[in-house]
Amino acid sequence: MSTMTGNLRRAMLLGAVGLLVLAGAGRVVQADVASDKPGAVLIFPKIVVDTSGTLFGVPTDTEVQLTNTSNSVVAAHCFIIDTTSRCSNSGVACTAEAAAEGRPEGQGGCATGASCLTPCTPKVVENDFPLLLTKRQPISWRASEGLSGLPCGVRGQGPGCTGSNGTSYVANSQTDPWVGEIKCVQVDPVSGAPTSGLDPANNFGGDLKGEATIVRHIPSTSIVDARKYNGIGLQATANFPAPTDANGNPVLSIGGATPQYNGCPKVVILDHMFDNAPVITHWGGAPAPVGNVVTDLTVVPCSEDLATQTPRSATLQFLVYNEFEQRFSTSTSFSCFKEVQLSDIDTRPGNVQSNNYYSIFNANVQGTMTGQTRIRPVASATSDRRVLAVSEAFFTGGALCPNGVCSSAANTYFVPGTGVGDTLTIYPGVVPGQ
Repeated sequence: MSTMTGNLRRAMLLGAVGLLVLAGAGRVVQADVASDKPGAVLIFPKIVVDTSGTLFGVPTDTEVQLTNTSNSVVAAHCFIIDTTSRCSNSGVACTAEAAAEGRPEGQGGCATGASCLTPCTPKVVENDFPLLLTKRQPISWRASEGLSGLPCGVRGQGPGCTGSNGTSYVANSQTDPWVGEIKCVQVDPVSGAPTSGLDPANNFGGDLKGEATIVRHIPSTSIVDARKYNGIGLQATANFPAPTDANGNPVLSIGGATPQYNGCPKVVILDHMFDNAPVITHWGGAPAPVGNVVTDLTVVPCSEDLATQTPRSATLQFLVYNEFEQRFSTSTSFSCFKEVQLSDIDTRPGNVQSNNYYSIFNANVQGTMTGQTRIRPVASATSDRRVLAVSEAFFTGGALCPNGVCSSAANTYFVPGTGVGDTLTIYPGVVPGQ
């Protein structure tokens, strides 16, 4: 066994057995984009709300945590982006996988003759909200509920309050079921203009740090399944103030010649178990008929125009390596958001055994349990079209999950690189008064 193969096997086996909660905090990432330290743009690629369990079969909500890590008052302009797929005839939430499996409307599928539209069709649907955070202040909320106000809404009120959150609030998902993304941009507490960080300990790269925990309650049991990942931070540069377009909307450069933020990764690296690998967890459980682990990948674009609500599409190329260092490849495209089981990238969607068995992401094709996938976006002349990603692993069987699946989540590795850059266009926000 080569050194690469041995290291890959050890890394994957150590990472795969931590069920219920596997945070992405343990991953070491490059300095340009980081999940282990604050940034001036903070991104949560996947937020899920399904409190009745109609879309995903199990009641689900997401706990979001956000912290001001500096000793200064910090403001943020946040955008909650709706990336829910919906039936063409009714607008009911659906998933491509459930629709392909023929599930009825209201259970992830669509009525006869209707289709499950891709996210952001025909435009990006978003809602913004302002935040004003006191020194070192952490906040948390459920995505389904948001926050009507923050603990220190009036100066001096609330335990430990030495400052004010003004009229800060957090918008909720607005619909249920709902799948989406949250982007927060650090702004000046007075003018509301995008700005770099205030903490010299972080090289003024940004002061926003966060985590998201997707929590499911298994019906008719006391089992709670939680998977957690770190928000992804983009580090600020010194190139502020940011330019604006003809309508006064800030146009934020991510990478490129004169960026406001360091560039997004040129390659995203995912270490994973191959789908249907016969993994036996700490809590036992024989493999299911087609194996007992699958991995979902969620990708979101770095380039986005929230001012005009214009979706940004991208094509992704995948290089897949198994433990024998054999290489396979495939590609896919998306607009605005893509959440997909690995085996559905190169086969028809849906958890159908005959489909998944032929995927290059399947253990039956690869002949090994673990692998590494390198994801590279195809650039255009004016944009790198780079992406950010998180992964989730779902395990079936075992004493703790007799009626469903247990899960874990992790951040990916990032490989930085130069290029023409990407742009994030936002509209001016209102800063809550102190």
